[in-house]
Amino acid sequence: MTRLLHISARAGLLAAASVLAGCVTLMDELEPGTPVAEIQQRYGEPTARCPLPEGAGERLIWSRQPLGQYAWGVDVAPDGKTGAVRSLLTDENFARLSSGYWPAERVRCEFGPPAEIREVGHGQARQTVWNYRYKNRGGWPSLLTVHMGPDGKTARRYESNDDPNAASNGPGSGGSE
Repeated sequence: MTRLLHISARAGLLAAASVLAGCVTLMDELEPGTPVAEIQQRYGEPTARCPLPEGAGERLIWSRQPLGQYAWGVDVAPDGKTGAVRSLLTDENFARLSSGYWPAERVRCEFGPPAEIREVGHGQARQTVWNYRYKNRGGWPSLLTVHMGPDGKTARRYESNDDPNAASNGPGSGGSE
């Protein structure tokens, strides 16, 4: 009887995890052209709004930071048409930081607001770092650290490591939505 209860409890937990995993990907399933009002009705007000270059519209961002591991963005043209909703906190997207000029506002508009902004180092070595919680391509709870340099205004380098605050560092650990 105890074994049966244990198996039933495990099956229930797996089913709940599957439902929660589905919650984090539902936004990815929105079709391009979905009206902004419909997206906001389903997911609430965006966490951030950023103008796109050359008056091409704006990017709307829904983020689960500071404790969650996901953020989504959708570009909205001046005529109100939406593009595809895309996941912003991915290894592939973070790799874009290795080239080009990344002022703080561009980082925020590409990845959403960070989970944490803090100062590290002393004296001339002092710099501002932005941390983003996310799940890397292997499903591990990870922490991307963007070093903004001593002025705190421009990304100088970035690195990704296991998230030390994750309850469990392993694929399928559930993590925060």
